[in-house]
Amino acid sequence: MPEVTVTGPLSAPVTAAALPATGEPPTVRLRVDAAAPGVPLHRPWQPMIGSERLSQLLRPDRSGGREIGTELLAALRRVRDEIGVETPASMDGSADLA
Repeated sequence: MPEVTVTGPLSAPVTAAALPATGEPPTVRLRVDAAAPGVPLHRPWQPMIGSERLSQLLRPDRSGGREIGTELLAALRRVRDEIGVETPASMDGSADLA
């Protein structure tokens, strides 16, 4: 499991600025060099996703008017479904977020 307190080399700074509203949806242009050599993608977030205590999933208490456990479970399902993040427990089949 990677160490989550280690910081790797920083990338070059990226600048951004808001454009005046035109009523049209903004366009994002992204240029990718598919021929460039790949580099390993370190995943420092892996040990943190799902690291919330089990007791939080079981809590009926409310925070901001919403039930803590229900909202946490929905968030964990969403990161799994939308961006494919799996916790070590879900990778070996011992956790079921269905």
